[in-house]
Amino acid sequence: MCQSCNGINSAKHQRLSKRYKLWQLPTYTHCPVIGTCLTLDELVKIVRQTGLLVEQGSDYYLHSSLVQLADQNVPPSRRIQKILDSKYSRWIKSYGALTTDAERKKFWHDAVKTGQVPGAFWAVISHTHSPASLVDLALGDVHMLSHLQGALNRADLQYMAKLEQEVCTLRDKLERQQIQHQKSQQQSNRLVTAQEKALQSLRQQIQPDENSPSNVQKELESVRKKYHLIARQKDWALKQLQQRQTNIKRLEERQEALVDQLLETTQERDALESTVENLLQPGRSEDEHNRTARLFDLNGRKLAYVGGRTALFPRLKSFVEAHNGQFYCHDGGIENSHPELSQCLSKADMVFCPIDCVSHNACLQVKKYCKRNSKRFIPLRSASLATFTYQLKQNCEAIVD
Repeated sequence: MCQSCNGINSAKHQRLSKRYKLWQLPTYTHCPVIGTCLTLDELVKIVRQTGLLVEQGSDYYLHSSLVQLADQNVPPSRRIQKILDSKYSRWIKSYGALTTDAERKKFWHDAVKTGQVPGAFWAVISHTHSPASLVDLALGDVHMLSHLQGALNRADLQYMAKLEQEVCTLRDKLERQQIQHQKSQQQSNRLVTAQEKALQSLRQQIQPDENSPSNVQKELESVRKKYHLIARQKDWALKQLQQRQTNIKRLEERQEALVDQLLETTQERDALESTVENLLQPGRSEDEHNRTARLFDLNGRKLAYVGGRTALFPRLKSFVEAHNGQFYCHDGGIENSHPELSQCLSKADMVFCPIDCVSHNACLQVKKYCKRNSKRFIPLRSASLATFTYQLKQNCEAIVD
């Protein structure tokens, strides 16, 4: 091969391996790059090392200040470039070795599947030969991941706020019932006192009079009527008092149940947030990421999930397999047959059943089967990923203990 051909191939290799600097990228990519690929601690460190004057404010103000400077070749932008290239050198090197668009798209899909989004995102965005369709796909995936995290947090906060509001409402109602109960008790005491005074007064007024037996008889009849009236009023007051005491006891039990439900929901949310945070944590190898992301180790246990929403089955299966377990599912008789339910249960070590989304017949059949075959049966309060995650973790910890 001639020297001129060698020179052409060398120049072509340099052009293929060339990468964009941060300030050479389109401005609409700066926000997702800085927000996804750098932590808040790293942003603070960049500001301190470059001597950038940033007014005291929120994390958003710090983020936006660096985003505004990202399109300029200035010390903060160069420092960001250096950190990104050093932090994600492995991803940059792996992506740079790819030669076809199909390989590059597979590289991105594998990174999203394993949760290694930040490094892969910087490698794709900064490479000069990344296809436009792949860049748009990466930007869209990062955008939707931020929405997914925000939606999970908002849903949990709304549910907790609803429960707290219901607890406050029941507490106010309980206080009103207690006040009414005190008033009723005071009224009952007044009626009893009035009855005793009336009887005492009548005893003093009635004097034996042999000359007028008819008057004595009338007075006695009047006393009897007043006595019966006061007795009926007393009985009514006692019934009202007993009814209010029953209502107060029922409200107290309801309040305790809501407080327990609120605590359980908070624990489920914390478990789900911990899982999402570990799955999205950047800067780790795949094996190290899988070990760290596990909240617990199922040690190959087989789990059966009966009922629930079929659209959620793939997510539940991925979650169980990520924690070294095997997952079998059955819709509880809606689409699958009951013989298939018995086959699914026979494979399982633990059986989960969301009681809010399964047929009554299937739930009874599962419970009887587990009792008969000494299998662990775990009813779930709802058919959500958060409830399943929390109960699975609790039962695994109980087995270890």
